[in-house]
Amino acid sequence: MKHNSLASELKFVTTHEESVGFGVIRAILRQNVGVNRIIARSSQGYFGVILDDNSTTPICRLYFSGKQMYIGIFNGPTLETRHPIERIDEIFKHSDALMNAVDFY
Repeated sequence: MKHNSLASELKFVTTHEESVGFGVIRAILRQNVGVNRIIARSSQGYFGVILDDNSTTPICRLYFSGKQMYIGIFNGPTLETRHPIERIDEIFKHSDALMNAVDFY
């Protein structure tokens, strides 16, 4: 018997801003890691970026749905630090932290 939960039926839509932000993150990280290893995951409340399609290796999250935009950068699988940004191109200011997040793994 096949069981379909509401959660499995939900589809999260990636916004244009999230796609652009993901492109910026890939451009930064491609210096140290192949872009095919940098994977996007849309979720309720945030847009996640992970390494090697593994949810236990988060790199960062983009929070673009509220009044204030944030990038949350991970230092390990559970420690996330959120940084407010005004524009998507401000992600470049966090290049070192993003590369450190990948280096952790």
